[in-house]
Amino acid sequence: MSDFDQAAMQAGPTGEFPNPEPKRIKVFGVMHIVFGALGFLHVLWGLVSVLFPGIQESMMKLSSAGVPEGMYELQMGLVEKLAPYTWISLLLTVVVAGLIMRAGIGLVKQKRGAVGASNLYAWVSLATKLVMLLLFFAVVQPAYDALFEGMIDSTAPQAKAMLSVMRIFTAATGVLGPVLMSIYPILALVILNKPVVKNYFSGLGR
Repeated sequence: MSDFDQAAMQAGPTGEFPNPEPKRIKVFGVMHIVFGALGFLHVLWGLVSVLFPGIQESMMKLSSAGVPEGMYELQMGLVEKLAPYTWISLLLTVVVAGLIMRAGIGLVKQKRGAVGASNLYAWVSLATKLVMLLLFFAVVQPAYDALFEGMIDSTAPQAKAMLSVMRIFTAATGVLGPVLMSIYPILALVILNKPVVKNYFSGLGR
């Protein structure tokens, strides 16, 4: 049922339309809170991995079972090289998670500034995706290239082809991640800035 149909069903005997809460407000509010909680969990796990490297080393040893000799050392070298990128990523995630959580609580509680808080989250989130995309090409991609070249004899024709495929796959993953994660903040910007939402908050928002 659309917001308009919902309002029509609640119209009074004189035909006057009340100002019902658009369902999208609570839906996005709950989703904001869920995504914010997931963001904080991601940061918590990232901090555990960075501050307690023994855990990460144990996991990498398990995942390195059966791979060519020296692969584990290459992976650990990559982790160390990307440490600044990891810290930047965690910091940006904390900022975005805090903003989306604040906006979600405001939407659920129907606070007057909830839409503005959601817009702030969305724009900051999109900006961080752009930053991470730039950092990927400036820092992560070169680090992975060095890792791949350490794994493969780049002078052999077949190895060169495999190296090209691995580089393309890594680049595609690094680009698609931020692009796909940009869908939700864009939806929040579009859907929560519709007149029906703004009219509701201007009339009844607390």
